[in-house]
Amino acid sequence: LMFNDPDSIVVQNITNGSYYSDVIIDVPDRNLHLIDTDVQTWNFYPFEDSKVTVHNSIFGEMITSDSAYALIDNSVCDGSGGHLEASGLSTIIVFRSIINSQILSRNYSVLSGLNSAFMGTEIVSNDYSVIAILNTKYLTTLTANQSSVIFNEQLPVVEGIAGNNVSRNGTAQLFVGPESTVQFEGYKVLYSPDPENPDWTDTDGFHLQQVENDTLAIWNTEGLSVGNYPLALAVYHTLGDS
Repeated sequence: LMFNDPDSIVVQNITNGSYYSDVIIDVPDRNLHLIDTDVQTWNFYPFEDSKVTVHNSIFGEMITSDSAYALIDNSVCDGSGGHLEASGLSTIIVFRSIINSQILSRNYSVLSGLNSAFMGTEIVSNDYSVIAILNTKYLTTLTANQSSVIFNEQLPVVEGIAGNNVSRNGTAQLFVGPESTVQFEGYKVLYSPDPENPDWTDTDGFHLQQVENDTLAIWNTEGLSVGNYPLALAVYHTLGDS
């Protein structure tokens, strides 16, 4: 399916490997009526200024281009149709989803994973593009080519005892291509006493070194009440802060 309509479109509840005896598929910008049809793989191609959300679906490939925006929510890209790729000036946001294919970014695109799982064999950024892996599991080496960058920021949920020091483990990393001038400057771990209206406070100051799956901060919780506190990881770099 190709999309170029600037209006927002939601594609939902469709699955690879499905048989349709007589069904109108829920795609708002067209009349897609399938009769006695087997669909092995659903592939999506947002381009121009299209805005596409894929929700609660299993699909085979997505490639965005031009200035398109795509949100993948609560879905699976199983790789049966190819891979996941952002190119041009496009943006892909992967939220609460699983990507079982190669992940690529090109040109000036942005591809972000949030609370997701990237389970394919390659995660590669190219040209001037950006990949952000945010509280997202991945299995492969992260490769940044040319002037591209990859952010790896992991801040898992932690439990502790109020009044004690709580160790915050996680990851704050920046991968840059050989032609990139972007530099890692440091990070902070912050907390807020108010989940509804966050007012962020440092846990233990500014850290200069990158960290991978190790201690990010020691949070002194003396004086804090028992309860749930939102935490944030702020990474500082010369491209801008994240």
